[in-house]
Amino acid sequence: MANSSGKTIERVQIVLYVFFLFLWFISPNKPTLRLISVVLLVFFLSIQVIKILKRKKIYIIKPVLYYVLFTVWSLLSVIWAQNQSTAIDRITDVVCNSLFLVVSYDFFCEAKISKRGFVSIFVTIGILFAIYVFLYYGIGQYFSMLLAGRRVGGEIINVNFVGLVSTMTVIIILYSVLNDIYKNKLVLLLLIPLIIVALGSGSKKVLIGLVIGVLMIIVLYLKGKMTWKKIATIMLFFVLLIGSFFAIRRLPYFSTVFERMDVMVETLDRESSAEEGSTEARKEFIGRGFHTFLSYPITGIGLNNSGIITEDIIGREVYLHCNYVELLACVGFVGFMLYYAIYLDIFFKTIAMNKDGVEKNYLPIVIVVTLLVVEIGCVTYYEIKTSMYFILMIILLYKHNWETVCIHKKNNIRVPLDDDSMKSVKTTVTKERK
Repeated sequence: MANSSGKTIERVQIVLYVFFLFLWFISPNKPTLRLISVVLLVFFLSIQVIKILKRKKIYIIKPVLYYVLFTVWSLLSVIWAQNQSTAIDRITDVVCNSLFLVVSYDFFCEAKISKRGFVSIFVTIGILFAIYVFLYYGIGQYFSMLLAGRRVGGEIINVNFVGLVSTMTVIIILYSVLNDIYKNKLVLLLLIPLIIVALGSGSKKVLIGLVIGVLMIIVLYLKGKMTWKKIATIMLFFVLLIGSFFAIRRLPYFSTVFERMDVMVETLDRESSAEEGSTEARKEFIGRGFHTFLSYPITGIGLNNSGIITEDIIGREVYLHCNYVELLACVGFVGFMLYYAIYLDIFFKTIAMNKDGVEKNYLPIVIVVTLLVVEIGCVTYYEIKTSMYFILMIILLYKHNWETVCIHKKNNIRVPLDDDSMKSVKTTVTKERK
């Protein structure tokens, strides 16, 4: 009975977790929805804190600890910040992220969940978000805006945010299907709306991240499996695909369609008015930000104080449009290293795991590389979505007690729910019985 009750509570927490993140993503301009999302988070945290108090122990691991230390350093930076009120405004986000990371890790570390179930949490959030983007505008209006060359999603939240969530969901699904976490290949159909939403954001960095992420997934999957015949087949496929595209493009019947597509593609090569400053201004942001770092290399000028730099350039306070320079300028080398220690830990842990042949688990390294690409052009260190992907990567790397299923009660033979060998083990057990 106790186990059944515990399982029910875990499922409730997972539902709270999914809907908190979904509502948080869609509610920056909707106070009521934002309040509901906070209430859901409070319920999730409260349940987990009670569990921690009962067991008198909290689970924590190096990458999570690095973010906690980054939070402490950010708090200290308020002391020397040139604009303390601005630093205090941002510190709330960083502290909440830190709490979210610690409690989320503690929950998933102990949760009785299969790898498929865990990955599905993040896929569900991404799918719900993409569906909301379509429904917010209406499908017809969405495609009209897309074909007219407009960047879609800015009325909901920052377009880079829209593109990144969709891109990450594409990468997670593709990895899961290729590695049999999802057995049903029809799941790949979910990639279509997600890719449309990612492209509709019009974010160049997100598009580059999407291409790099997908290519990495495919290359790492095919590593060690390729033959010259397979290579030739793939090359022939791409040649035919490109040839067919240009052949269809030349047909007069499709001229209007491709003219509209050209307009849409052009949006990837120009900046949106919703993004602060022009390309030249952003280059100036980065240059001035790096110069500020050289002037205050250890401590920086204080968390979220980058507005002091941009105000001299464009007459208003905005962030530096580069996560690396933002951290270097605001929290110095110490804060920068504490934050990116998370990426380094995940990167080397993934390499070590795959090198040792423990299991084929390269999704974390693909997510890290994708984030590193996207962060060249945007600031993400304080966003809840970044912490969400940290949790995904950390749990995939460090959790070893995935839920299993018992297939032979007498000998207590158990296999992971997602293990491809389940069928063969069942067959062996059956033969033993005979």
